[in-house]
Amino acid sequence: YGSLHGICHAPRESLQKIPGIGPNAATLLRLIPGLCRMYYSEQETHVVLNSPEKCAAYLIPRFIGRTVETVFLICTDSKHRLLSCILLATGNLNSAAVSSRSVVETALRFNAAHVVLAHNHVSGIAFPSEDDIATTRSLAPFLAKLGVELVDHLIFVDDDMVSLRDSGFYQP
Repeated sequence: YGSLHGICHAPRESLQKIPGIGPNAATLLRLIPGLCRMYYSEQETHVVLNSPEKCAAYLIPRFIGRTVETVFLICTDSKHRLLSCILLATGNLNSAAVSSRSVVETALRFNAAHVVLAHNHVSGIAFPSEDDIATTRSLAPFLAKLGVELVDHLIFVDDDMVSLRDSGFYQP
């Protein structure tokens, strides 16, 4: 077939004539181009999350249908380009425990310059709890010592979002 491209686009029946290539292997080889497209499109390196509104638009689909508190951490580079969005924790109706260690490890694993913490309130009220505020305020200086800025902590209810930073509960 002359190249990997040729192999991946060869007819299944033709691939199965090669010794050791059965129907499953032929199907897998034919799936490679589509899988690569999905892999690279999901990298989302072109996404810039430099405002609470952009973060909200990016995160809202991740909270749809969740019936327990769920915590995500967005990691971005120095130009606020998305590096990763990691599910850190799921909890119950009233809380989801997130350790400072898991936030720090995630930020360092992706070499993040900035992070945004985000979680949902299934209670229907997007107002931050005392625990939300305390977590944000204690986590920020810890991350700062490692060269990572906690940009914001966002709370979601359905398609509504509250930014602790914009609401005055957190000032980096």
